[in-house]
Parts: sequence; structure tokens; C-alpha cells
Amino acid sequence: MADRLTALLASWATRRNVLLLVALFMVMTAVLLPLANTRLAVLSGGAGPLDMRFSYTAAQAYATLDAYGPAGREFDLNTELTVDLLYPIIYGLFCSLAILYFRQRWGPAHPGLARLALLPFLAVLADYLENAAIIGLLLVYPDRLPPLAAAASLLTSAKWLLQGLSLALVAASAAGALLARRQPMDPASP
Repeated sequence: MADRLTALLASWATRRNVLLLVALFMVMTAVLLPLANTRLAVLSGGAGPLDMRFSYTAAQAYATLDAYGPAGREFDLNTELTVDLLYPIIYGLFCSLAILYFRQRWGPAHPGLARLALLPFLAVLADYLENAAIIGLLLVYPDRLPPLAAAASLLTSAKWLLQGLSLALVAASAAGALLARRQPMDPASP
């Protein structure tokens, strides 16, 4: 199953698709998310979104939700249900296709390495589960569900770690492709 999924993704790993995803990723990270985060910070007196922190306690999560006020909680819920539904799949596809695109240029002799391109989808899964937990916190507010807040924090940390690993794999794959390109051709190879 993993090999078939990797093969499908590899067929999508074209220069055009990677550049399109880079553009979408940049628009999301440089424009849409900062606008949403700034708006929430204004509504909350500077508290900002929970999912931009690395971790938090249940008490910190509820202090943040309190600081949001009704307008901030509504805005955050709308953001979770729109931008935060689209962003994870954009960065997941970007990282996965970029890893495969660069790997095709340096490591076709190591097909097992292609499975590493599935790691970004673990980050996507953690992100979606984190979003679901935060949506749950927002929907039941002012009721308190400390175990859900703790789960949200754990998922937030997992998301950031998996995103970091995914971006490191993109960078390592790009470096491998660059190094392979600079290697002199072996005259004995076909």
C-alpha cells in the first residue's frame, strides 16, 4: 500500500506541480496565515492562536480561549474551518512531492527512500487532529474539557516536530540532488 501511494505521488512530483505547491505554500505562510493570526491577536489582546505555540497546558489553553472573547472565539472557529483545513494538505503535498522530485534526481537506485515522502502526511494527520481538538474546545466553551486541551497540546507539538522533520527531508533531498548534479559522470555507467 505504501509503495503504491508513493508511486502515485511520484507521478505527481513534476517541476510544475512542485512550483505550484511552493507558490500556494508561500501565499498561505506569508499572507493568509499572518493576516488571520494578526486579526486573532487583535481580538484577543495579543493571545494569538493556540496552534502557533509549540505546547501549552490546559490552563493556558483556557486562559487563551477566555482572552479571545466571543468575537475571537468565533473568528478562530471560522479560521479552523477554512484556512486550517486547506493549509495542511498544501504543505503536506508540497513537502511530499518536493522530496520525491529531488529524490528522483539523486536516489532512484534507492527506492525504499521514497517512502520517506509519506512522513509529511503524518504531520498533516497531526495537524487535522489538532484542529479537531481545538474546534472541540471552541464548540463546548465555556465548558472545560482539560483532557481535550491536553490532547490538543500534544497534537500541536507532534505537528511541529513532524513538520520540522518534513522540511528537513525536503532540504536534504534538495541537497542530495544538488550534490548528485555536481558529481562527474562515471564513464563506465550507461
